[in-house]
Amino acid sequence: MGRWLRPGLMLATALWVAGAAPVSAGQETEEEESGWVGSADVNFVFTGGNASSRTLGLRNSLRRNWDDRSVLLEGGAIRASSTKTTRSAIGPSVTNFDLVKESTSRTTAENYFVRGRYDYPLSGWGLLYGGAGWTRNTFTGVASRYSAAAGIGNTWLDDDTVALQTDYAFTYTIQDEVIDDPATDNAFFGVRLSWSYRYQANETTAFESSLIADENLEDRTDFRVDVTNSMAVAVSGPLA
Repeated sequence: MGRWLRPGLMLATALWVAGAAPVSAGQETEEEESGWVGSADVNFVFTGGNASSRTLGLRNSLRRNWDDRSVLLEGGAIRASSTKTTRSAIGPSVTNFDLVKESTSRTTAENYFVRGRYDYPLSGWGLLYGGAGWTRNTFTGVASRYSAAAGIGNTWLDDDTVALQTDYAFTYTIQDEVIDDPATDNAFFGVRLSWSYRYQANETTAFESSLIADENLEDRTDFRVDVTNSMAVAVSGPLA
């Protein structure tokens, strides 16, 4: 089944992007009929020369609010590759030769993820939340990782300009490694600390930052941190 996960995720992400792009591409826009707020980001970087590289990134998020309750769905993919070209002169003399060009390509980064969470408010500025997710990052040794989290959080700031939320949770993880390590367990409990921050600089510019730190309670050397920072600047309409 694992061989279908990556194509399935890429197809699902592409469909999300295609569906969300008319509503929002990098800038959140609310659909009054469904109550969903969505943003989609697509980026592509190419460099050329004797060595060339290509990086493609996709990311989509959907949120729906019911009074103070909310559901957040996210998915994304990053794939990077590089090509090195070498040219050699082969022949009997410096004036009689053939120019031979050889190119070698390899994947340098590959990461896919989907995750979701549900927030339920408590009295004051606290909340309960639960979530689950899947990720694949073979370059860090993870062929497939499923995780579930449940915990509490605090909303410290939430207005039109600044929003700050912190979360604290217990987690349970099941993972398959690219190269299995018999000395480690593939299923384990852990703890998680996370935050999300948003700053609306002006009507067209917004900065967002999120951090997720996970620690394996059965192997304290297994500590993972995922940090995402982004700045969106609206150029026209739904584009940023």
